[in-house]
Amino acid sequence: AEAPQNIFERKIVPMWQIQIFIFCFSLHVSAKYDIIVAQFLTFYEMNEPGFITTDDLKKKIDNKEDFALVEVLGPETFAEFHIPSAINVPVDDTFEEGIQKAVPDKNKLTVIYCRDIECHASAKAVRRMGMLGYQNLLEYHNGKQGWKAKGLPVETGSK
Repeated sequence: AEAPQNIFERKIVPMWQIQIFIFCFSLHVSAKYDIIVAQFLTFYEMNEPGFITTDDLKKKIDNKEDFALVEVLGPETFAEFHIPSAINVPVDDTFEEGIQKAVPDKNKLTVIYCRDIECHASAKAVRRMGMLGYQNLLEYHNGKQGWKAKGLPVETGSK
């Protein structure tokens, strides 16, 4: 067998790293480099999710505060049990459309959760919502299992 002729064929440098390097280099030589970087950092800071504790989430629910509580697991998992007042918008191919219908106000406080601390669906949902322009997002990291483990009430069925 003939040896590969260049680094791309030998896969020494993954293609995504080369693409990032080219993008960053093109920004560096661009006169708008500082502006683009500043806009990126502003976007990141504005959309970096905060987190909410179980106690704080319980207070918001008990006080009937105006916020959206969204479980991002599938409908079957949602129906098993969910946190009271939660709506279900699964992180799937229709997430962007579903979340914009369920929470049309992109400035409304929205708490996103999934199963537990090891589940990454809520983090994915928060990132995707940030890309849609949602500004006021909190991730409930403990998820519905953490809620239930504290002995807090849950609901069953779909809404």
